[in-house]
Amino acid sequence: MLVGVLLLSACTAAQSQPTAPTSSADQVAVTVFESSRDDPRATAGGTGTLEVVDGCLKVRFVNGSPSETVAVFASWADPTFENNALVYDGKSYPVGSTASFGGGFSAPGERVTLPSSCGDPSEIMFVSDVSAN
Repeated sequence: MLVGVLLLSACTAAQSQPTAPTSSADQVAVTVFESSRDDPRATAGGTGTLEVVDGCLKVRFVNGSPSETVAVFASWADPTFENNALVYDGKSYPVGSTASFGGGFSAPGERVTLPSSCGDPSEIMFVSDVSAN
């Protein structure tokens, strides 16, 4: 499984080397994992609020899951961050909105390289589906 990190800015294209954002308004790190639309999908997840914490895109779950989790998104959905919103599979999810996130939880291990702005979490969520509530 290949994993990449896109570091996006409202005024610039993706940068080749991730750097710590100066603020969440300037840059937001969107971490992706290589996946096709036809790959099997995990069904764990839950309802949560999309947040930007120190430039890192996270999901704060309502209950039943870790309270705040770094989200790593499937590449097939072409995830980007534009106008203070996650764009996933062509749909926009503004920061602060509540949505259902489907996927699986795992320790990052060697499979994922997170940007420094996301810290060193013990668990992340591989997101394969997002739907509005």
